[in-house]
Amino acid sequence: MDSEKILERLGLSPKYDELMLYSMSLAFLLLWVYDADMRSSIVSLASEDVRMIGVLFFVLCGIFYSIINVFRTKPADEQEKKVMLFFAVLVTCFMSLYAAARMMENSEGLWIVLPLWNISYSVILFFLLKSETITVDDISDRQASRLEAVVSTLATLVVFAVSHFVLQYYWAITYSLCITYSAHINDRLVKALIPTKSITKQI
Repeated sequence: MDSEKILERLGLSPKYDELMLYSMSLAFLLLWVYDADMRSSIVSLASEDVRMIGVLFFVLCGIFYSIINVFRTKPADEQEKKVMLFFAVLVTCFMSLYAAARMMENSEGLWIVLPLWNISYSVILFFLLKSETITVDDISDRQASRLEAVVSTLATLVVFAVSHFVLQYYWAITYSLCITYSAHINDRLVKALIPTKSITKQI
């Protein structure tokens, strides 16, 4: 069994689709609008290293493609997928490390496992991208319907609102929860709420 299959069985080799990338992008934009601490952290990074401006440009392009891809009938081409993959991996690593740093401050006993897992997963994800173990082929071409997009939007808004406004979690932890939702729950929720025959691209 090769390393890719082992990682896939362990749930460490991510698979992306339109709805997951869309939910991740929506959550990022919501945090940017509603969390001043997140904005200042990112602006501070960009001001310290001019190369970060180029990185942020590609992240914004990834967000743009991830959002419009849900609402158009044409599948994303290879270049667009590369940008979306870069966005997904980089932002996941970035947010996971920030969330881990915050949790390390408040974790004791067995709870220390959570931030340590975030750090480990970020390192694994980075090397999977660098070694080309995850590629554009890991982004599904299945096109989501408008109804699926609506369900994903509402669900992401609920997860974000509860975490950010009700529980008042640190912004990186809020985003980590949104990523977890989009990666492991959103697809199941969509399938539960929308009949299989309706899961087609609606024009």
